[in-house]
Amino acid sequence: MPLGPAIGPVYEQWESALEKLKILHYETGYCGKGRKQFHRVHFVFPGANPGVQFDEFVDLCAWLCTIISRDEIFKRDQYDDPNTVVNKLLLALRGLSFDLSFPSQKLKTAHGEHTCAVLDFLCDKALQARKFKWGTPQYSSSGGDDTEMLGMDDEQDGTGGKKEKGKVRHFSVAAGAAHAASYFYIFFIFCLHAFAHIHSSLLTFDLQSYHNPHLH
Repeated sequence: MPLGPAIGPVYEQWESALEKLKILHYETGYCGKGRKQFHRVHFVFPGANPGVQFDEFVDLCAWLCTIISRDEIFKRDQYDDPNTVVNKLLLALRGLSFDLSFPSQKLKTAHGEHTCAVLDFLCDKALQARKFKWGTPQYSSSGGDDTEMLGMDDEQDGTGGKKEKGKVRHFSVAAGAAHAASYFYIFFIFCLHAFAHIHSSLLTFDLQSYHNPHLH
């Protein structure tokens, strides 16, 4: 069993994309149709069901594209095979000035560096379309819990006016503890992969020893 990708940039890419998805309210906009919310390593490691993970990746990209543009820039047709789907997605990404170049087959796995890079890029584009602006950190001087202003989301209605103005998101310093806990979780998952790999290797050696006594 492979150990999977190492903890590093790929995890940070997905963590960045996941936080942006929360700003985009993907919990209601994307998951509102019975889909489960994503966890901290959802597109970092291979999923238990590759087909389901691929569908989630493609559907999420399509949902983000509907936010980015009113035009249909990416859509998965009912009878499209995976090769056709990822080729369509790459064409849509090039139209959005995505500057990374890699074979379309890299996206068929629906996990890892290229998958997370695509999702992070589409999230950035979706935030731009929503007129989201990152704010500068502001700290309380009252002696209470410090808070940080993440950004403001000014959405426009159909008449060109602002529908929501000054939607400010505040995160307490407790977020630091949650961040540390997420790193502990990814380390735990990594250890499980390593243990499974070692166990598989020992089992293979024992079977070989059983059939070949000279190995003892």
